Amino acid sequence: MKSCPKGKGLHFFLIVILLLVDQIVKTYLSIFPQGEVVYDLLPGFFNIKILVNPGIAFGVLANLPQVFIWVNTCILISFLIYFLFCLNTRALYLSFALIIAGAASNLIDRFIYGGVIDYLNFAFFPTFNLADSYITVAICLMLKDAIFRKE
Repeated sequence: MKSCPKGKGLHFFLIVILLLVDQIVKTYLSIFPQGEVVYDLLPGFFNIKILVNPGIAFGVLANLPQVFIWVNTCILISFLIYFLFCLNTRALYLSFALIIAGAASNLIDRFIYGGVIDYLNFAFFPTFNLADSYITVAICLMLKDAIFRKE
């Protein structure tokens, strides 16, 4: 097996760190009752509120939790294989690292809690978590790369 191109090892380390940060936060917050506001950081605007989402984004298809475990697992394995063996552009390492960390953390939640633990609650937006943010940032980076690539 050939060695990883320069930079891939650092991004793999980033995956582990991001995954651990999100899981540590979720483990701590899981002791609080679901629906409870744990910290009201900016009253009326932003708080930490615990919700377990068995579905996908915004609670869609919540009655099919086992399907999401299989779909999430397949997507995660595909991204991980691509990251380890096929990815050859350094511009995408960070995006793939963010997606892998986010997908892995949310998959762990599905096994442990029966759904994804969401906790970042803005008054104007559905509750989400750090792992969701990782994935969103990754998609934005990929779009930026696709739009502004100089080839």
